[in-house]
Amino acid sequence: MARGATKEAVPRVALVYLAVMIISWAGNWPLMKLALGQVPPLVFVLFRLIGSLVLIAPALVVTRQPLLPVRGERSSLFWVGQLQVAGFLICSIIGLAIVPA
Repeated sequence: MARGATKEAVPRVALVYLAVMIISWAGNWPLMKLALGQVPPLVFVLFRLIGSLVLIAPALVVTRQPLLPVRGERSSLFWVGQLQVAGFLICSIIGLAIVPA
């Protein structure tokens, strides 16, 4: 730490957010493993994506944000989404179906 610099305290709300994030991530994998006992992996991924759409679309409407990306960005965002998001979700769910959480 440089001379004269003071150490700022971390706001309590940041610690609360951190705790919520840790608990959410810690509970996420076992809960998904339980869900996979009821639903096939690809159907579960579809349910997660539809659930995200159901939650995000109304929030975008309320905040008056566009539902679709700008016209020139749609193609590249589509492919990034397919490779990164959908690919990760599908691979992680299939992995959870094979190995323990």
